[in-house]
Amino acid sequence: LPQSRAMLLAVDVGNTQTHVGAFEGADLVADWRLSTRGYLTADELALAMVGSLRFRKLDPATVDAAIVSTVVPRLGPEYIRLCERHLGAECLLVGPSVKTGMPIRIDNPRELGSDRLVNAVAAFDRFGAACLSVDFGTSINIDAVSAAGEYLGGAIGPGLEVSIEALAGRTAKLPRIEIAAPEVAI
Repeated sequence: LPQSRAMLLAVDVGNTQTHVGAFEGADLVADWRLSTRGYLTADELALAMVGSLRFRKLDPATVDAAIVSTVVPRLGPEYIRLCERHLGAECLLVGPSVKTGMPIRIDNPRELGSDRLVNAVAAFDRFGAACLSVDFGTSINIDAVSAAGEYLGGAIGPGLEVSIEALAGRTAKLPRIEIAAPEVAI
C-alpha cells in the first residue's frame, strides 16, 4: 500500500553536533544527534540521514519537507541537495530571507545566526513573554526577546568544552576534566 508523505525533518547543524527531529504533524516521533563534519557531500549526508531514519523504523519516503538551520555555511547547499536528490522533499534553509514573524532589532540583522534566531523564536513561542534563550554548545549563546516578541540581541561566549580545553592548555597544574554531575556540590 502506498504511504502518505507526512514527515518533517527539523535539522539544527551546529559546529560540533547536528540535531535532527522527525515530526509527524506537531508530534516529535524521533530525534537524534550526529557529529557535524563540514566537508560532507549531499550523498554522504543522505547515507547518515536515511540510515538514521531506518534505524528508528521510519520510512524515508514519508519525508516531505525539511527545515535546516546551519552555522556551517558550506553544508546549507548540501542539505538542499540531500532533500532534492535523495528524499524528494522540499528544503527550507533558515536565513535572512525567511520570514519568522519575529522582528530583529539589531543594527545588522544579516549578522544574526540562524541558530540563534530559531532559538529565540522557539523560546517566545513556548513562553509568550519576554525571555532569554540560552544554548550550550560549542559556544554559549544568550539571546533576549522582548515581551512583544522582538529579537533584542545577545551575547556569545566559549562553550564548556572549549573553556575546559583552554583552561587545561593554558595552566600548569589544572588537568582536563570530564563534564559530569558531581556526587556532591561541595
